[in-house]
Amino acid sequence: MPNNLKSLKSKISNLQACIIGLLLTLIGAGLKYYNISVPGYILIAFGVVGIPTIFIWNYFKHRTSIPAHVQDIAPDNVSQESEEPLPDFIMAESVEKLREKQGVRPMRDTENELSLYHIPKGVFGWVESYKLNSPLIWTEDSLFGQDHRVLPMSAKLSQKRRYTNEVEIHKSDTGTVNVVVFVSDETRIRLEDPSRKDAIGVVVVFRLYKNYHQPIAIPRERLTYWESRSFGDNEPVADVWVA
Repeated sequence: MPNNLKSLKSKISNLQACIIGLLLTLIGAGLKYYNISVPGYILIAFGVVGIPTIFIWNYFKHRTSIPAHVQDIAPDNVSQESEEPLPDFIMAESVEKLREKQGVRPMRDTENELSLYHIPKGVFGWVESYKLNSPLIWTEDSLFGQDHRVLPMSAKLSQKRRYTNEVEIHKSDTGTVNVVVFVSDETRIRLEDPSRKDAIGVVVVFRLYKNYHQPIAIPRERLTYWESRSFGDNEPVADVWVA
């Protein structure tokens, strides 16, 4: 048993003894003053001392039963399940090839501005980049799932691309969600490095732009942070952390 837990229980026992002793002393003095018989003494002692003592003992017994160390909660000999591997990035020569690989089609007129959770599998659409930003608010109906910090409105996809800052989103025929962006060759090599274990920060764009010519579909499970901005020539970009 941990030393701090033993010390706490010792203090509780001393407290109980003090309370019982004090109450017995007071009751004894009162009985002597009022000249009450012994049977009355026993009855009063049980009512005044016994019931409060039982209550106090049960209360502190419950408080001190809380584990004080991790080993008390999860012993070392209990095997822990390993985490599932993150899904792979999807590469292709063009965005059209990425769509073919994931089996997605354009959104229909009747599907425009539906939530990602309401549109069928095998569909792609667009959402404005700033709606993927990572503010400190939580939402159950976000684009990246319940555990990602994004604006609630970002869950709605558009059928047609209207602005240069819009990002293409794929909901594949298996139901997985991928964000399509363009990266440089250097960034692609960093992302695909098999020895990489930690998330890295990269810059992504949303269309072919200078040396950002490699289209890539990034699984939503790999995106841990997203912040929109633009280059000096007003080209929309985003600073992203990717696991």
